[in-house]
Amino acid sequence: MSGTVLEQVNTLIMQPGAKPNCVLLGVDLSEVKEASQVLAVLVEQGYQPEIRYLQLKIGLHVFAVLKDEPYVSDGQYESLQDEWEELCSQISPIAPNKVVRLWRGLPTNAAQ
Repeated sequence: MSGTVLEQVNTLIMQPGAKPNCVLLGVDLSEVKEASQVLAVLVEQGYQPEIRYLQLKIGLHVFAVLKDEPYVSDGQYESLQDEWEELCSQISPIAPNKVVRLWRGLPTNAAQ
């Protein structure tokens, strides 16, 4: 693999959870039957999903990252929780925690 292609692939890798002081809302496309249909629904709702992948001991997971932004306030997080609940009801009402993810990264000084 050429250096350029490898660099492009490396930009798609993500770590579990959100970065410190950030929030991340995403959909684990590996956990749905029709990923293309889920992506179409997300785009219809105004999201611009970024496709990334996560390597875990249990296998490779493909994520549609919907929001990856700095944490500003509890009000922002509560608003994202409402978004998370809405997405869960539309995409995966049976197993929402496996499909739709909302992660908040602790501040760097609190993580130590």
